[in-house]
Amino acid sequence: MLNQISVPVSRRTSPSKQNIRYTVNELKTTGLLLDKNPNRKRNVLTAEKLDSTGASLETSPRNSLKRLDQETSVPKTSAQIC
Repeated sequence: MLNQISVPVSRRTSPSKQNIRYTVNELKTTGLLLDKNPNRKRNVLTAEKLDSTGASLETSPRNSLKRLDQETSVPKTSAQIC
């Protein structure tokens, strides 16, 4: 039988008043505790992009999604949907 060594798991201190106030304020204003990323670029598929992607797929249906992405500037994940 192995001897077990007892080691304290953690000695965390309680959250500060400032941290609690911040958390409560975030819950009141957003209803979420998740970090926000406001600078995320949104990709929008327009009818023109869909038409060009469809035309490219019709002319060369065996091309990979990576090649399609390079030709039409539509992301691979969006091209999978088309």
